[in-house]
Amino acid sequence: MHERRKAPRRPAFWDAKIGFNGRRFRVNCMVQNISAGGARLALRQAVDLPPEFSLTIACKQERLEYGVRTKWRIRRTVGVEIVRGPQLRSPTA
Repeated sequence: MHERRKAPRRPAFWDAKIGFNGRRFRVNCMVQNISAGGARLALRQAVDLPPEFSLTIACKQERLEYGVRTKWRIRRTVGVEIVRGPQLRSPTA
């Protein structure tokens, strides 16, 4: 099978949060793998997502926020393209 990704993905298994509608709505998820151009997310619950949203990953004492776009979805697994970021956020933001 031919690999279509521009950058190789690496396993991650990081807890993260999806935010949309001005971050009023937050959804827990897990980043299963990530590359410079995208990621695979596992949602903890079935939820409707907008085409673009923010993805915040807690990393040590910092939080990284990405702007992402949905590329595909199978049930509670979502493939996203990174379109912005990462931006460093304070732990309390």
